[in-house]
Amino acid sequence: MSARLGIGLEPSSLLQVLNQKLGELRQLFIKTLSRECELRVWCVDDYTGNTWWSAYDPTTEQAIYQVSETQIRVWIEQRHHLATRNSASC
Repeated sequence: MSARLGIGLEPSSLLQVLNQKLGELRQLFIKTLSRECELRVWCVDDYTGNTWWSAYDPTTEQAIYQVSETQIRVWIEQRHHLATRNSASC
């Protein structure tokens, strides 16, 4: 008969669960770090029904606020071309 822990799991089972949870935590940590480099884009609707777009680029620390869809597209394309040319990364 093997020793049981107070939580109803065999020690080997507990180690498996802990390893699984640590792996999940590691993946979450890596995802969180990689998100720091991603362009953030959001929109808001004003009281008249117009949609205004904003974005923030953490790699350059530049932002644009409350612009049209066309303007945000141009801004994003400019960021993409700069990043491609400069091979910018976090």
